[in-house]
Amino acid sequence: DDGVLQFIAHLDVRVPDNRRAPVYETLSLVNEQLWLGHFEMWAADGALVYRHATLLAADDEGGLSLDQAETLVEAALDECERYYPVFQFVIWAGKKPSEA
Repeated sequence: DDGVLQFIAHLDVRVPDNRRAPVYETLSLVNEQLWLGHFEMWAADGALVYRHATLLAADDEGGLSLDQAETLVEAALDECERYYPVFQFVIWAGKKPSEA
């Protein structure tokens, strides 16, 4: 009804409680580098996700074109592949966010 499509890509990562503070800092550093979308951590279970919302055209069908859908998915995959190792370094290797 709102003419918005929300795209969410779940990374196969759960952040343990004792690593959440450095992951929040990492999210801040990573998100300031992104042009589209953002990463976030869900408080309930520590899941890391990439989210992007896009407005749908108000014309004729109000849908998403195939080109737009492909671009949305490709951008999400690129960002997830780019930053997955960063999150792993912080969570499992104990690196500081600025080092990762």
